[in-house]
Amino acid sequence: MRIILYGTTAGCEKVRTYLDDFELHIYTHMEQLIPALIETIPDAVFVLMENAAGMEGVIAVRKVDPNLPVAWFSNDRDFAPQAYRLKTEYFATLPASREKVMAALKRCRLM
Repeated sequence: MRIILYGTTAGCEKVRTYLDDFELHIYTHMEQLIPALIETIPDAVFVLMENAAGMEGVIAVRKVDPNLPVAWFSNDRDFAPQAYRLKTEYFATLPASREKVMAALKRCRLM
């Protein structure tokens, strides 16, 4: 299964260590993310961005494919209502831990 990780290099590298059995594509800029979503058609997207940058990432995913499973990890729990409004499958605060990543996989129906 293919997962796009969109976020900071450090955040994506940490999450990569929990996802050995998946084909991962890492993007750190919106200019990379949107073409990748169109070309790659992943099974899910994990957004690992702080503040409004994370919300913008989720909005971009939803514009390209409204049905694509999204897990959003943010440094600000106040974005939880936005995660609900944007119909993300999973929302959690950073840092992403093994337990949170496993919960995200379950919610995205990848486990």
